[in-house]
Amino acid sequence: MKSFIETAAMITGCGSAAFWFASAMCRLRGIKSGKDELDKVTELSNRLQRMSTWNFWAAGLMGVTALLSVWIRFLG
Repeated sequence: MKSFIETAAMITGCGSAAFWFASAMCRLRGIKSGKDELDKVTELSNRLQRMSTWNFWAAGLMGVTALLSVWIRFLG
């Protein structure tokens, strides 16, 4: 059981790091006023939503990792 929890903690920790790395790789464009402004705001909104999704999963997996680490501490 202890080995299974340690493995799960490692997997969720690595998954969390991967999601945060993916979030950090999202590049945001600057918005300059002009006639294409609405399209650029929509693109910015889409990229921010993508980053938010990556951060949601990263934070969730890090929470699971923390809980598993505490659990393994009590089993050991």
